[in-house]
Amino acid sequence: VTERPPVSIDSVGISVNDARKILRFSQLQKVRSALKQIPTNSISYSEFLTVCIDICNNYDQGVEFSKMLDEAGDVIVLGNVVFLRPD
Repeated sequence: VTERPPVSIDSVGISVNDARKILRFSQLQKVRSALKQIPTNSISYSEFLTVCIDICNNYDQGVEFSKMLDEAGDVIVLGNVVFLRPD
C-alpha cells in the first residue's frame, strides 16, 4: 500500500477571503429572496433597511447591502420610498 503525501489545506481548501465572499454572496441572496417575498411593489426606506439589517444580523453590512442592491438595480431608492420590482 502506498501512502499518499500529505495534502496542504491550500490545495484543497478555500482561503479566508474566498470563504468571506461566499458568505457575503449567500447573505445577499437571502436579502434578495426576502425582498421578493414582500407582496407590495414599494416599501419605506426604513423598512427596506430593516430587512437588510435583519437578514445580515449586522447593521453595517445591512447598510452596505442596501446600497449595493440600489446600485445594482435590484431595487430603486427614491428618497424614502424603495421600489422592490423596478422591472
